Amino acid sequence: TFFLYGTFFYNAAYGSFQLFLALSHNSIWYYSIAAYYTLLAIMRFSLIRYSNSHVAGEDMFEELQRFRFCGRMLLFLTAALAAVTFYRTVDNSEILHSGATSVALAIFTVCSFAFSIINIVRYKKFNSPLLYAAKLISFASALASMLSLETAIIGHFADKLSDAAYRAINSANSFIVLTVIAYIGLFMLTKGNEGLKKLSLEKSDSEINISSKADDISDEANEK
Repeated sequence: TFFLYGTFFYNAAYGSFQLFLALSHNSIWYYSIAAYYTLLAIMRFSLIRYSNSHVAGEDMFEELQRFRFCGRMLLFLTAALAAVTFYRTVDNSEILHSGATSVALAIFTVCSFAFSIINIVRYKKFNSPLLYAAKLISFASALASMLSLETAIIGHFADKLSDAAYRAINSANSFIVLTVIAYIGLFMLTKGNEGLKKLSLEKSDSEINISSKADDISDEANEK
């Protein structure tokens, strides 16, 4: 739980930093990134609240429902971010940052990937869809931070790049990042549905077995 709180506050801090950049540059792009990270932070917080009152892996049905919901939200957020990314690429808008801002974005990105790797290793031993969702969201968050870093880095070389090259780099990086994040969301949605279906079948089989045993006991009692 402590580590979940740590990644939540880190996520919220990064979202606040993106909002600061949005206000500084009056940029729709950074407003979108800030909104993206705010909603990711809300998703993390909902997982934290649940984990505070439940043992990980105790209620698989509830955890799978939350796992599936996080997948749906991730797909929705990625689709919205893809639309803004497309607008940015077509508009070909350039955002220039100071060296300090670029370094800060680089540090945030590296730390995001470090946190996500620690999450993957830390929660690997737990059979909990809730914790699995937390580490996948952490990885998706790290991937999304690459979009802001790429914008900052390319901005420093904007005067040396043609419009076509600028668009090509933006498009390629955005396509790769958003495709991987969308795959994560689709994976969560699919696995959540499969897990819930499996639990429903097991519950149905269990009820049939109990009913069958009850009938057998009743028949034995009638024979006596």
